[in-house]
Amino acid sequence: MFRLALGLLAITAGLALAEEKKDKKDAPKLAGSWVRDADGTEIKFTFKDKTLDVGAKNGDNGMTATCDYTFKDGVVKAKVTKVVEKGEFPAKPNEGFEFSFKITVKEKKATIDDFKSELEGAKAVVEGEYEKKDD
Repeated sequence: MFRLALGLLAITAGLALAEEKKDKKDAPKLAGSWVRDADGTEIKFTFKDKTLDVGAKNGDNGMTATCDYTFKDGVVKAKVTKVVEKGEFPAKPNEGFEFSFKITVKEKKATIDDFKSELEGAKAVVEGEYEKKDD
């Protein structure tokens, strides 16, 4: 009886690991940079192993926000840990600012929608189709 229970436990654990590997394999690849133009402002999301850099650039003015983030079930949740401004950029987030969005990746295109934050006007600028950019 003990052997049977142990065998079932091993099979269950093996199936759970296989399912987890499948989920990771099927997850979209967020690594790298995704860019779009929003009325003359370049919006760029750069996904790294443990951080996400969000940049906005318009001429000589811009900003980059470094964020801690999680990615689960197609949703990115992020919290700004550092902001660097170049020139004068009017709509930059503060450290501690939190936001989230859905992202769908298909080959070299990504669509961001359902953007949620307290920064007024950001939704219209951030949501849309992005292209993969080779760094």
